[in-house]
Amino acid sequence: MSTSPNRYINSLNVVSEEALLELTECQTLDKILVISLRNKDLNVYVKMLSYCKNLRIAYCQGNQTIPKELNYLQDFAHLQKLDLTDNNIASLPPKEVFQSMANLQILFLHMNKISKWDDLESLTGLPKVMHLTVYSNPAAAIPGYRHFLVNCTDSLLALDDCVITDEERSEDASFGVRYRAMNKYMKIYIPEFIQNISAEKHLFNLEVDTYRLKRIFERNSPSIRIQCLFRGFSVRTTYKNYFKRKKTSIIKIQKFVRGWILRNRMKRELYDIMKAEGLAHLTFTSQQIRERMAKAKIIKAVRFHIKRIRERKLYQVHVLKIQKCFRARQVRVKNYIKAFDLENFPKILVLKEQRRLFHTLLEKTVKSMGNEFELKNYSENINGSSEFSTLRY
Repeated sequence: MSTSPNRYINSLNVVSEEALLELTECQTLDKILVISLRNKDLNVYVKMLSYCKNLRIAYCQGNQTIPKELNYLQDFAHLQKLDLTDNNIASLPPKEVFQSMANLQILFLHMNKISKWDDLESLTGLPKVMHLTVYSNPAAAIPGYRHFLVNCTDSLLALDDCVITDEERSEDASFGVRYRAMNKYMKIYIPEFIQNISAEKHLFNLEVDTYRLKRIFERNSPSIRIQCLFRGFSVRTTYKNYFKRKKTSIIKIQKFVRGWILRNRMKRELYDIMKAEGLAHLTFTSQQIRERMAKAKIIKAVRFHIKRIRERKLYQVHVLKIQKCFRARQVRVKNYIKAFDLENFPKILVLKEQRRLFHTLLEKTVKSMGNEFELKNYSENINGSSEFSTLRY
């Protein structure tokens, strides 16, 4: 949010739409969240601000606001903080106008000229106001004004620069000097305007201020502190019984678990002893015996099935091997018969180059057969032909 020259403020001290847009650097009035019109000496500006439907914070200190302009405050449904300090305000609008400001939390009206009791009654119409200032006004000198505003505005936590105490809202109540009204412990800091920060920062500071105000009020309220102590005692008592029951349940569960673990360990030790003696089956329960018998039957059936599968595979392997050998022999026989044409010429064929070697082998073969076989008896079967590259015997 920036501060620009007052180019759009005329001689009648009336603010225009162009001035608001230039001051806030927004495109439309609906986008304005925070605006500062401080020390502009304006007379007419609240009506124009009422068109800013989403306005959250308005700083309007140091102007000359005319009373009829304040009637437009009823259009500020979303406004949370309004600072009208030093505006020369002499009278306030009716109570109904303030009742329309449903979200207003902080309203600063100090350093004005408010003097009537009716104006103070109008302020009681604010439904959610938490911090209100009317000091440095003639009405602040009226006896009982603080007591009236404190007890007629339920949501009010701080009036002027002091937090409201329980003594101010309770008749004839006394909580000691520490919690007495308007003492040094009840003083609060009224934040000053900070320039050259963004609208988001202003909204964040507003949340911080309201949070700090609530915590200060709670810390200085004896009734709230008593409530906190009682609630703490009640919660501790409730949780004490809860944890007592929980502890009892935990101990019971631990007993069952430990007994179960002990029984299982004893069973394992007994089983190991009986197993070492070869009597492990005596420790079985009826269910375990049935499971063991069923397991044995299942294993026997599975093994028999696996054996049959293996035998079938082995049979197939042997059949394939026999078929392979038989087919190989058939192939060799048929190949030799076809290659040498033995069906038409039942004779041995050799290469021409191997003729001498074959002749030598034939001699040795005939000699080994005995005297009844002679080579000359077979030489007559030797024929020659110029049409073949081999000799036939």
